[in-house]
Amino acid sequence: MKQVHGGEIGLATRPVAELLGDAAEHAQGVMRAEAQLIVSQVKDGIDGAMPKVALTASAFLLATVSLILLLVASVLFLSTLMAAWAATLIVGAVAGVAALVVLSVSKR
Repeated sequence: MKQVHGGEIGLATRPVAELLGDAAEHAQGVMRAEAQLIVSQVKDGIDGAMPKVALTASAFLLATVSLILLLVASVLFLSTLMAAWAATLIVGAVAGVAALVVLSVSKR
């Protein structure tokens, strides 16, 4: 508070414009602090999620490789019973139907 002739100016004697100016400065300070807190929390959340995202991506990649190998093994097995082109056609058709079923279930 300001000093005038050895005494403090009370709230009742301060000009309204000065009070509003101080209130605006304090509000800006609070908003800056809140914004910094939000940014800090978002950064912490992203940093904490990155290992999970990397592990999920790795699991997806391994699952895809596994599925491809199983499909190739199915074609190789069926090619001992029929022509290789027919075995490939059957396995491809079954995989396509399975994909359509999963897609239709996911849209529900």
